[in-house]
Amino acid sequence: MPVKRDWIIRMVDLFHKLKIGVLYNKTNVRDVLKDECDDSISLPTTGELLEAIINAQNNGMIFKVGNKFRKLIKKETAGKDSLYELIEFDDLESVL
Repeated sequence: MPVKRDWIIRMVDLFHKLKIGVLYNKTNVRDVLKDECDDSISLPTTGELLEAIINAQNNGMIFKVGNKFRKLIKKETAGKDSLYELIEFDDLESVL
């Protein structure tokens, strides 16, 4: 049975479960959390989580997985929808 989890755990899950270089919309991200992490997150909460990650990164939060730095990038489409891509860097300077 899916469970509710806190945002920090969800952030960590996303930085480990999303594939590098793949574009995701909110529904795709929610599906990753539901299918791979047994999370009961709603679509509106998924959007809030994604915005919280972007804001945290803009305020200096850095995500490191193993010896790589990861960053979630928000891209706007022509239709004003948002797509998200996880990218990875070898060095800290590239993230900043």
